[in-house]
Amino acid sequence: MKKDLYTVSEFAQLCGTTKDTLIHYDEKGLLKPAVTGENKYRYYSSRQYYFFRLIKSLQEAGFSLDEIKEKVNSRDRQVLAKELSEKKENLEKRLKEIEDTILFVEDMILSISENEPNCGEIEIKHLNEEYLITTKANCFDDKYLVPDESYYKDPNKNKYYCNWEVTSEHVNYMFEKGYINRPFVFCNDMIDCEDFNNDKFCSTYRYNKIASKQKDPCLKIRKKGDYAFMYFEDAWSNVGDCCKRFKETMAASGYEIKDYVYVDYLFLGNVMNTPEHCDFMMYTRIG
Repeated sequence: MKKDLYTVSEFAQLCGTTKDTLIHYDEKGLLKPAVTGENKYRYYSSRQYYFFRLIKSLQEAGFSLDEIKEKVNSRDRQVLAKELSEKKENLEKRLKEIEDTILFVEDMILSISENEPNCGEIEIKHLNEEYLITTKANCFDDKYLVPDESYYKDPNKNKYYCNWEVTSEHVNYMFEKGYINRPFVFCNDMIDCEDFNNDKFCSTYRYNKIASKQKDPCLKIRKKGDYAFMYFEDAWSNVGDCCKRFKETMAASGYEIKDYVYVDYLFLGNVMNTPEHCDFMMYTRIG
């Protein structure tokens, strides 16, 4: 049967807090015990749980205990509603920052695994559905001139091409739309499978992950499924060669490339990148 009264220890456990917190609220005149016994023991009623949650929620929204006491005592609903709306905006901003940080940490986890990646070997990983904001990177117009076929037929080098002007436009778009909270982010590449299979290693899209699905013309969904990964530690100038190695290794492993090939530049490789060293991975969906 549900109890009517709880000792301070029992009520603290019910609320997921500490005795000291409840005593502090009592001393501030915010949450006084329902009953104080002759022995000076504090007893709280089950109904006071909801008032405790109100105090904690207002605290988490950014109000001090003195402000909470003032709001509760004044009972001015209009003023409280206005101030809560302002706090809500701050909470939404903090939530966006947390979501950005989670994505950043996910990239770090992918970059810094417990086991050193086996460079040059295919590794199969299962990915959940992910949401990508993309910007066309090889537009055939006067602004974005993609090299002609001779660029890719250099017998001495399998070249890789990405129009870097697109990067700034892509990042600005992400920033203006509120997907990122600072005008700086690492971008990754997507290569069309037909181009890739024809040794045309040209970035089709610049992209970044976002936390949730949005109504955006630039949104693409990376489908849930099994993906073949290959890690590289090489010079940036050799990314084209690495694309060809990935293609050849996939074929030798019995896999066809039927979807976009993703080129992700790893966190440490971006931060500590040099012209002679670039850490990145390539992967594509196989099932």
